Amino acid sequence: MNTKPLIIIGLSVILGGVVVYAQNDTLWTKTYGGSYYDAANDVQQTDDGGFIIAGVTYPTFLDDGDAWLIRTDSDGNILWQKFFGGNHNDEPNAVQQTSDGGFIFVGVTKSFGAGGIDVWLVRTNSSGDTLWTRTFGGGADDYGNSLQQTGDGGFIIAGSTRSYGSGGYDVWLIKTNSSGNTLWSRTIGAGSTDIGRAVRQTSDGGYIITGQTGSYGAGSLDVWLIRTDSLGDTLWTRTFGESRIDNGYAVQQTADGGYAIAGYTYLVTPVWKSNEDLLFIKTDHTGSLTWIKTFGGSGADGAYSVQQTTDGGYIISGYTYSYGALAGHPDVWIVRTNSSGDTLWTQTFGGTGVETGNSVRQTIDGGYIVAGKTTSYGAGGYDAWLLRLNPGVSVHIDNLASLAPAYSLNQNYPNPFNPSTTIRFDLPEATEVHLAVYDLLGREVARLVDGQLQAGYHQQVWNGRDRNGNEVPTGIYFVLLVTPEFSKSIKIVLLK
Repeated sequence: MNTKPLIIIGLSVILGGVVVYAQNDTLWTKTYGGSYYDAANDVQQTDDGGFIIAGVTYPTFLDDGDAWLIRTDSDGNILWQKFFGGNHNDEPNAVQQTSDGGFIFVGVTKSFGAGGIDVWLVRTNSSGDTLWTRTFGGGADDYGNSLQQTGDGGFIIAGSTRSYGSGGYDVWLIKTNSSGNTLWSRTIGAGSTDIGRAVRQTSDGGYIITGQTGSYGAGSLDVWLIRTDSLGDTLWTRTFGESRIDNGYAVQQTADGGYAIAGYTYLVTPVWKSNEDLLFIKTDHTGSLTWIKTFGGSGADGAYSVQQTTDGGYIISGYTYSYGALAGHPDVWIVRTNSSGDTLWTQTFGGTGVETGNSVRQTIDGGYIVAGKTTSYGAGGYDAWLLRLNPGVSVHIDNLASLAPAYSLNQNYPNPFNPSTTIRFDLPEATEVHLAVYDLLGREVARLVDGQLQAGYHQQVWNGRDRNGNEVPTGIYFVLLVTPEFSKSIKIVLLK
């Protein structure tokens, strides 16, 4: 299988630059499906180390889609699979293992409910057998995009509704008890297109929602962040975007009490760039902007999923038309950052067909599980695709190109080294510089430079100690230099 990971180190806006190729970092990949259309929309690791996948299957072009739950062992082998649906299209968007060992998914149904498209909530036991189903909606179209089991054993759902609210599409927040019966619902919007794509319960029992708004903000559609109390009443909202289209697909409360949002943006500048870039936003606990990062090239790139990792950094999955196996065809794109949103590495997976990474989660071994779809591999047409990635990144440096040739990060000396090494770099102008050391898991070990430096030749000594002054063990480390105009990494080896 040709799963060629492409790693691009360090720029907030990646338009090209220093490219680093990794060895194949997949532990394994699995495809599921038949000859027509099958896709995995969400994945979660289960308590026993296996995985639960929610997706959709269309057996032939004459058939309507059914919801599809796949339960696998830790190697991706199917333990059981279940299908749910009626005579029309039915599809899940999010899945979770429940506190009793069963499963819950939310999505959309045209087979059941009040008419049109309705929100669909299905709860199963640990074997995937249906315990109950619920639909929510009116005579117009209503969508369920995200859910989470809440601290009281019930569920919170976020989506959009045209049946209720102020007109157009409104964000729809639904709270149920453990039996799926509605405790309350809230619509949020003002007559234009307002969509809730992701929801998470916050540490105080309230909720954080992200999505897209056409009713507020700076442009036609902006990223929307909504904070509510435990009853769904709005505490504050924030919009992020310029005069074109911006979209938030995933949100998480972070360890510092703030929020991380991933999605895509159409950049206003440069004026020649018409495709979207992956958008990554970090806010504080009040929703005030901490930083915005964009990643992408000359094609369309975006994110569907984000999770904070155990080291305080982030893992993001989505799609890229800019990088990968074949220009003009999307590949799965995985972006790994540190806690400041600076790129540690990116990887693409795919062949000559169409691939997207719809969901990513960190696994209990520190690696990652990715769910999506592929036309390059499998039984034919679109297949559901599951990829298990190594915890670490094994790389060799290939200095292919540079955005700004006058910048340089030179090989350290000595290398290997003990107890210290000198890192050398050139700056053609005075600029903000971040120079740090990372281990193989992408964790920042030591920050060597963090501030403004003058133009010229610079040397920085690393003494083989972490930020607390403790000696680090023998091993491979990476030095990453980031400026607003340039980034590059080099591999260094500490031998004791």
